Amino acid sequence: MNEWKTIDEEVIINIIMAAGTANSMLQQAYMETVAGNEEKAEEMLAAANEELIKAHEVQTDLLSDEANGNHAQISLLMVHAQDHLMNAILCKQLITNMIEMQKQINELKNK
Repeated sequence: MNEWKTIDEEVIINIIMAAGTANSMLQQAYMETVAGNEEKAEEMLAAANEELIKAHEVQTDLLSDEANGNHAQISLLMVHAQDHLMNAILCKQLITNMIEMQKQINELKNK
């Protein structure tokens, strides 16, 4: 029978922090677009994407370990981290679409 390892809480917290930071940056990117600051919005989107990549890389490492038979005990904190990451990824999809719509709105307002 395989040993069940414990995932280091620091690893879990890193997922939560990166996802939370990305989510905040995505919200700010939308607000910058509403204000007409499209260049700043693009910078915020790029920074948010970098945070999501960091969180996703940690998640991928954990999934690879699992696929290789190195099973881990799942804590409520890990479930919470996965929830944060999933929400940030969904937020990115929605806000990216909202930004495109807002750009069109801004363009129509300026005609």
